[in-house]
Amino acid sequence: MSDLLLSNQIFSIVGTTATGKTALAFQLAEEICRQDKAAGVTILSADSRQVYKGLEVCSGADLPPSWEKTLQFATDGYKHPEFPISFFGTSVIEPTMEWSVAHFRQYALPLLAQSIDSGFTVLVVGGTGLYHEHLFSTDPQLDIPPDEELRMAASQVSLQDLQAKVQLEASAAWEELNESDRANPRRLVRALERSAARTMEAESSLPLEFPLQLDQLKHVTIGIVDSPEHLKEKISQRITDRFQQGVVEEVERLMSRYDDPLWKLPAFTSTGCREIRMYIESQLELEQLKELWLRRELQYAKRQLTWWKKHPYATSTDTFLAKVHQWIDLSTNEDEDWQTAVTQSCILGLC
Repeated sequence: MSDLLLSNQIFSIVGTTATGKTALAFQLAEEICRQDKAAGVTILSADSRQVYKGLEVCSGADLPPSWEKTLQFATDGYKHPEFPISFFGTSVIEPTMEWSVAHFRQYALPLLAQSIDSGFTVLVVGGTGLYHEHLFSTDPQLDIPPDEELRMAASQVSLQDLQAKVQLEASAAWEELNESDRANPRRLVRALERSAARTMEAESSLPLEFPLQLDQLKHVTIGIVDSPEHLKEKISQRITDRFQQGVVEEVERLMSRYDDPLWKLPAFTSTGCREIRMYIESQLELEQLKELWLRRELQYAKRQLTWWKKHPYATSTDTFLAKVHQWIDLSTNEDEDWQTAVTQSCILGLC
């Protein structure tokens, strides 16, 4: 008989790339179901590149082949072949479509609310820190839609003119921007959009509708880090695996479908994607490609580590019923089967 002890819990599984976050999520989800600790498990990918269709191998959307497509909580996803476990957040949109923190929240929050209402445990897994940080925030500014007319107009003026417009029309937002953001047209446009939305909000008496009651939920952060030496070995093996999984053929399909100007879009900045294209176009030898890809992955891991040191609780939201975190450093962990140990700790409520 189910005690559903974990049905009111949200786990954020975070950390640097190639540390086994997704594998831990799958193992934890299966054990929650095996021990009947919740009605089911919703796994949500919080990765800014795995969301794109056609980049599954390159972006490392490590979905087991035995999982099948499903419609759960009115959302397309994948289902476990045995347990009531569903996986969402990969292969959601075309590479030409826009995706941001606001899009992620609009996609994720209704899904998670329905999961919690149904007695499911939620696992949010992935390395995009901003998605974790803002997912549960009740700040309405995060859900401001893009103003396409404004963006079109901004694309036709100089950076100096755009800066002047922000200083005039969104002076408070200008003061909050750092020097890098002030030189970034996208950041400047977003400041204008948020300033306009803030004005509209002040003129409206409508309350913010947030779909989750955070004060009834426990939030657990499980963070994973490793040494640069270990990561180098793991990433090198993962690159080899992706070649065997057909990453070159995947990029060839993308090249045949999307013209050169579109390769400036965020989707194609996925680590390895442009390097593989250079290899296909004979600009790199295979070993050069692997070395360049490995270097970019290690640089990315370093940036992630810097981020997570400043955000040990994953989410910036403090209104949960309880909020705890546990970080595992694999370079000093002597337990070879650390994933099982962490899983059992979570099942027992010790995380």
